[in-house]
Amino acid sequence: MINYFKINDAWFLVDLPGYGYAKVSKKHRESFQKMIRNYLGKREQLVNTFVLIDSRIKPQENDLEFINWLGSQGLPFSIVFTKADKQHAEQTTMSIERFKNTLLETWEVLPPTFTTSAKSAQGRAELLAYIQQVNEMMQAK
Repeated sequence: MINYFKINDAWFLVDLPGYGYAKVSKKHRESFQKMIRNYLGKREQLVNTFVLIDSRIKPQENDLEFINWLGSQGLPFSIVFTKADKQHAEQTTMSIERFKNTLLETWEVLPPTFTTSAKSAQGRAELLAYIQQVNEMMQAK
């Protein structure tokens, strides 16, 4: 299911289904991936894609493949590391650094990244400021 949220009567936030740890069959997961790639690849008004990554776990092959696909398509994206409150801060930092280092094996420059917690609101202000900045750039065009 694709969920659309109209924000301030000015722009849309679109929530696409995740496929990382969804408890579905491999075939169903592949259909998610196909739908997501088809949707993103054809959205002319796409401004940014936020790829949500659980900050507690090691880099997952499907996340790395998706990020590499976004880059190969020239689609703008940012990485949002979630659940920062679910472990000690230094574990979160080490996990995120491991993910970034894995990306740097194939990327010269990393996309913008954010570390967040829904529970403590960590990263909320930075993420909202980034969204506002991107929206302002789009309005200036």
